[in-house]
Amino acid sequence: MMTRKFALITGMGVALALAGCSKKDDKDKGKNTKSAKPGASKTKPGKTKPGAAKSPLAKANVDLKKLIDTETAVPFGEFKKIKLGMTKAEVAKVNPKFVDVMKGHVHGGVTYNAFSGRMMAKGDKNLFKVHTLGVSFYANFKSVPFADVKAALEAKWGKATEHADFNMKGVTSYFWHNPKVGVRAMLGGSTPQRIKMGFSPKVKFQAYMPLDKWLGEPGKPFPFLKEGKPMLGMTGADVKKVYDYEPKQKSASSLPYILRTEWDGDQPPSIMVWVDDANKVDRYTISLKYKDHPKGAAPFVAALKAKYPGKAITDDGKWAQVAANVWAKHEKGWKAYKLQIGKKP
Repeated sequence: MMTRKFALITGMGVALALAGCSKKDDKDKGKNTKSAKPGASKTKPGKTKPGAAKSPLAKANVDLKKLIDTETAVPFGEFKKIKLGMTKAEVAKVNPKFVDVMKGHVHGGVTYNAFSGRMMAKGDKNLFKVHTLGVSFYANFKSVPFADVKAALEAKWGKATEHADFNMKGVTSYFWHNPKVGVRAMLGGSTPQRIKMGFSPKVKFQAYMPLDKWLGEPGKPFPFLKEGKPMLGMTGADVKKVYDYEPKQKSASSLPYILRTEWDGDQPPSIMVWVDDANKVDRYTISLKYKDHPKGAAPFVAALKAKYPGKAITDDGKWAQVAANVWAKHEKGWKAYKLQIGKKP
């Protein structure tokens, strides 16, 4: 009985305490309302209240001329000594600040990120390979205006090639290409609205190969294949060693770290791999999408004609054999050319 009375008394005490807090909060709210000036806001620059429209970020004071110290499109600043394709161990040797390649590093008012591929060997993080180097012109709730970054990059590297973003409608991306070293720089797409809202600009450096070279010469393996090894007949384990990814058996798997062409967005060309019952690759498909490409389908048609001379790829969406164990078709609805190598479609 005593226990029950104590529980009732305790519950009443908590309820009264909560009621008291509620009244106090109401009084405080009234005081705040009276003392607050019309139009005044306690929100700090770069931060927003829940549910409120985002305010522009405070402007960062970054010396762009000093930061972007390369004459061509190659990594600058803290990334100058880091090469795409390096392992985590190799990155740590040239710049110990990036010993954890997956963690961002703030320096000089910007944020550096090294994006690495999947582990080649399970549990061994030293075998991560860097596939993207990103410089975000943002740190500590401050950002460099998009227009300033674009102007600074063009002053150093020349006018950017502009085209629609592949992944976001109404967004524009800006590209600079460095064919001598096979590196391209992409200034992350942004709309005027996103820029006005304070979204920080980001430059990404990625390895690339021009489309005509990516497909290669007639009768020869595709140059984008790593180590020059044909993929057909590889076991799942072999694919993992070469491409940092193990395809699933008896199903289609997309290879995530294929070399990009000059106009691909964040996503590389789509390569789907099929592994049969014996755990060996029996076919793979390549999708070349020309939607939003600056020059439309023309470069793809020219590259395919050079790769498979004398072979016509019709517009009816049907597979046509263009070489031994190679079929091709044009999917007009998807605005893409597709190749299948190996088993007949």
